[in-house]
Amino acid sequence: MRFSSLLPAVLIGVNLLGGAPSASAQTPDAQAKSASGPDWIWLGTRRSSSSEAEFRKSFDLSERFSEAHLQVAADFTDCEITLNGTRITRLDDYGPRLNLEVTNQLLRGRNVIQLHCRLSDGPSAIAATLTVAGAQVTKTVLRTDSSWQCRQAETALDTSNNSVGRTWTAAISLGAVAPRFWNVAGTKARITAFDDYTQWKQASNGDEEEDVERFMTLPGFSIDRIRRAASDEGSWVSMAFDPQGRITVAREDKGLLRLTLAEQGAEVLKVETINDTLLECRGLLYAYDSLYANANNSKGMYRLRDTSGDDWFDEVTLLREFPGTVGHGRNDLALGPDGLIYSIHGDAVVVPADNIVDRTSPLRDTRRGKPEREGHLIRTNQDGW
Repeated sequence: MRFSSLLPAVLIGVNLLGGAPSASAQTPDAQAKSASGPDWIWLGTRRSSSSEAEFRKSFDLSERFSEAHLQVAADFTDCEITLNGTRITRLDDYGPRLNLEVTNQLLRGRNVIQLHCRLSDGPSAIAATLTVAGAQVTKTVLRTDSSWQCRQAETALDTSNNSVGRTWTAAISLGAVAPRFWNVAGTKARITAFDDYTQWKQASNGDEEEDVERFMTLPGFSIDRIRRAASDEGSWVSMAFDPQGRITVAREDKGLLRLTLAEQGAEVLKVETINDTLLECRGLLYAYDSLYANANNSKGMYRLRDTSGDDWFDEVTLLREFPGTVGHGRNDLALGPDGLIYSIHGDAVVVPADNIVDRTSPLRDTRRGKPEREGHLIRTNQDGW
């Protein structure tokens, strides 16, 4: 579970990253755009045929290089990565996409990379590129495609020691990774799927002209900057639209701002402070004629209401206290289709022991006293129960 401060400006837009591998054919234009990116590969199109698989590729580096980065995405498989005979890391099947600096593991001349993959439930596939930077140019020297070799891993053999399936054969390409996913679509974007954790740092130091060009968008979507945070407004960590179409923004230190937009939403007409007590509200939700706030540093979920009808929140009520520390803390809120409010927490929050009625939850072991720290999801009614 992780959460970081957002770019100190309101950016209206959508950034959806292409993800799941597909065996369907792509158009020639899509194939051309992804020519420098990787393919999703596996042993075959029937991706549940083996519980473990090995992939390998040899390549030559004849020119001098100063830096090298290996990027790997593994869907529904964990992946142990070996480079020139040395195990360098392991990517688990539900882990983040890997961007690893491997300069010291590469050799001038012949190199060999090998991936040992263990299947999990789902359509398993892997994708990878290796990019090196030289004195004059940065280029991709390795990408997953049908030129890679593959075979069933030894542990997947039957008890008769039959060697069928142990012969190295050509990997099967399941189609090119979406260009926007690997940032090879010829865009100016500097924020990619591999920058998920640190993208707020990259976004926050952009200059006036470059900010909106740092993000990738799907066709038909664009990003416009309508306001930058003032010097005394701190960093902004969450936002929500109220029923009147105004934006409520949570400051990282404390308090909430309300931004009234022009009719077409192209500019901010007014900024007001509507709360100056709640600390770091990472989750905001308008529902049931109220504003719900997951205040991380205030360690609880609060409900704000206007009881006098003057358009100001005069009632602030702590509905649920969530004790613990604040690192991986109290995060987003969402209204479910069942009408209940869902609150997502990181492992810094103490798992509740009271007011828990769903005894099928895997968190029951913690309630029995087993010392574990877990991220968890809680749902409540509108009154916090």
